[in-house]
Order: sequence, then C-alpha cells, then structure tokens
Amino acid sequence: MNKNKLRIGAAALAASALLLAACGGDSSDSGAGSGDWVPGPLDEFQARIWGFSFDAADREGQEEAQARMDAESRMVENLVAECMAEYGFNYIPNESTSNRVHIMDEDDSGGVQWGTLEFAEEFGFAISTDPWRDSGDDLDGMMPEIENEWFDPNQEQVDAMSDSERDAWWEALWGPPQEGDWDPELAGCFGRAQNQVWSWSSPEQFSALEAEMNGLWEQIEADPRLRDAQVQWANCMADEGFDGLTSAWDLQDELWNEWAEMNGWVGNDDLWANWDWDLNPEGPVLPAPSEEDAAEFRAREIAAAVASFTCDAQADIDGVRMSVNHDHQQRFVDLHGAELEAWAQYAEANRAEREQLLDN
Repeated sequence: MNKNKLRIGAAALAASALLLAACGGDSSDSGAGSGDWVPGPLDEFQARIWGFSFDAADREGQEEAQARMDAESRMVENLVAECMAEYGFNYIPNESTSNRVHIMDEDDSGGVQWGTLEFAEEFGFAISTDPWRDSGDDLDGMMPEIENEWFDPNQEQVDAMSDSERDAWWEALWGPPQEGDWDPELAGCFGRAQNQVWSWSSPEQFSALEAEMNGLWEQIEADPRLRDAQVQWANCMADEGFDGLTSAWDLQDELWNEWAEMNGWVGNDDLWANWDWDLNPEGPVLPAPSEEDAAEFRAREIAAAVASFTCDAQADIDGVRMSVNHDHQQRFVDLHGAELEAWAQYAEANRAEREQLLDN
C-alpha cells in the first residue's frame, strides 16, 4: 500500500477524533435519540481523561480547533524527525498539512436537528443521504477545501535510495507489519510520535482498568431492562413491516452493508491490494448504483429510519438506555473511583505538558 496514503489517513483519524469529541453526547440505539440525554458519572471521568467537554460553551470553535490541529501536526513531524535521526536518516518535517477539522452543528444539516423525526423523514440514517450538504450525496462537502496540496519533502531522497535503503527507511518510519491489534508504539517513528501527541493508546498502568471499562458497555447491552425495551421495539418494527430485527444497530448495519455493496466499497480487496498507486494515484473507479436504484434504496432507508424513530419512542429506548447506562456507570465509579481519579489527573497533567510544548 502507498505509505503516503497511510500517513494521511492516520492523521485524518486525529481530526475525526476532534470532530467527535466536539459533538459530545451519547448515541441512541436508533441513531435518532432524544435530546434529553445527560452524561453519567463515568462519562464525566472519560471527559477528563480524553480531554473533551459536554458544555458547548467550553468547546473549541472551528478556527481554534484547526490551529491546535496544525500545531499538533507540526509537533508530530518534529518528533518523527528526531526519531528518524536515531536510525541514521535525515527526515525533513512536512510543513504542509492535509488535516482539516470540521465541527458539525445543527446548521450544517440545514437547521434539521439530528435525532428528530424531521431528520429521519428527510435524511433517514444519513447512509445514502448527506445532511451536511444541500446538493447530492458527496460527503466531501463536510470538510473545508484544502488550500495547499499535500507535498512530501522527503520523496526526492526516498526515490534516490537503493531498494535496501528504502526498505529500511519505511520500516523505521512505519515499523514492521503487525499481527493482531495494532500498537502505535510498534508502528515506527510515526506511530510513536502520533501516540505521544494524540495519546492513541492508554498508559500501561491503566490498561486493566480500561479493559474492564470497555466490558461495561457489554453489560449495559445485556441488561434485562434494555433487552425488554428492544423486544418492544422489534415487535413495533415488525408491525411496520421490518421483520427479524433485534436492535436498530442491526437495521443500520444491514442498510450500510447493502449500500457499501452497491457502491463497490466491499468485495474489491484484490483490486485495492494490487492497485498501482504510483501510476494511478486517484485510485480505482468503483461501480456506482443507478439513479433509480439509489432512489429506491434512499426511500427504504428513510422509511426504516422513520419507523425506527417511532418505535424508539413507543418503547422508550432512550429513556431506558440512559437509566440503565447511569446505573452501571455509578456502580463502576463506586468500585473504581480512586483509579479513575488517578487516570484523569494523569491525563490532565499530560495534556497540560503538551499544551506548554505547543505554546513554545
């Protein structure tokens, strides 16, 4: 795979994280949940650990968030250069950036608020529709235009290397292939630098706590109160003509998978693996559904989203979910409060140190 594309994609993940953190809030079972959600006690700890706020007044604006992303990207590049020097390479930090932060708000979807019946009626689950742009289904409209094309200042020296030198360069930059879960600390200079700046992995002393915390969400989903509400939702959906469902996540997964197949996003692994990115950097042209097929799918998506919203309200999925969620969160905090506080303080000190480096 083209290493430059990997690099751009990895950095883009950090931008996506900013966008998601800025949104704050919980996802309902249907994707069209109540606006009355409030954070629970564990949510508050997670906000401190991961550095986001539930208070809209405390969140960064577009320009502020973009400036921070640019500064962090420069820090990553400088750390990569220091690391590569340890391997005997002269890495030139890239001063250009393709990272763009876009903080979505209600106005981005034409004033139709996500999680309302009006949104479902107009955009469905936002699978084949684009709530953030008036024209067409081009999701690129969500992101601002990139003024300067991304340029790799190291490309010329890499092209001049022998095959063995080039292999050593790429392994130093990205690390050897990994099996199983991806570890940024084993992903070469770039992975380590990104992890140092964006903390993509948790400190080892909190790994056991994080694993237990991740397991909490499975306990919430298995809670009999939520299961009963989902059975009510499924019965309601069957009455609306959507049989065989257990949760709205299953419904959305089915629709996403169907839309992905219609657009050629899946089932083309050999095409992607064997593509000559140097010769054709734009990538392969994938099949697209006809206007008639796309319109038929969109109609089904919207009908499913409207039915799901209606059945959510009938079964009170959001209310039950929040009650169950908060109960499990409170028990977890009661049991692990001291450990969570230690992790939050560690993370806050880490961010303060990073902010000081960014300011200098």
